[in-house]
Amino acid sequence: MVLFSLKTQAYSQSWKVKEFKNGVTVYTRSIAGSDVEEFKGETTVKTNLGSLLNIFEDFKNYPNWAYNCSYAERVKKVSANEGYAYNLLEMSWPVTNRDVVIHYVIKQDPQTKVVLLTLNAVNGFVPDKGNVRMTNLKGFYQFTPKPNGYVHIVYQAHSDPGGYVPSSVVNAFVYDAPYYTLLNLKKKVESPGFVKSYRKEIQELQ
Repeated sequence: MVLFSLKTQAYSQSWKVKEFKNGVTVYTRSIAGSDVEEFKGETTVKTNLGSLLNIFEDFKNYPNWAYNCSYAERVKKVSANEGYAYNLLEMSWPVTNRDVVIHYVIKQDPQTKVVLLTLNAVNGFVPDKGNVRMTNLKGFYQFTPKPNGYVHIVYQAHSDPGGYVPSSVVNAFVYDAPYYTLLNLKKKVESPGFVKSYRKEIQELQ
């Protein structure tokens, strides 16, 4: 899924605000032993839980909102709340495109109705396509329903892009990925023509 830790990183630093613009806040922090910072993006949108989760499982439309994603498909469905998805990330020249296979799991707290969508890179499922395969990636989306039909979204991730990537490209991605992904998602669900949808296994806040 669109990309990158639910798990608390050992020796991580405090979050620093990178940007607040158009209703999206982006934070970054250093991770011991990694040259790549972890990122966290937050925003609040006017929609419901089911709509958001259905967008995340509509893989063919990922390029319309997920930053740098030029192609996505589900490669295995385990259940209504678990599966494996392939994502192709289009990088700017001279950086080679990246791809990744993500194991995703959706869980909901029955009391708070908060939904957690975890993302973890795995090996296998898709043959080498000539891109750099990312195998070290962990992240999550957290959807917290709020009164009056709003949902607060947290998108947090850390990854190793694999191979050589100029520091300028890495630094830009750490900011751009959460910002544009959440901004595009916000625009999508709040557009006048957007129609809400629901999932029978997900409880909405009453």
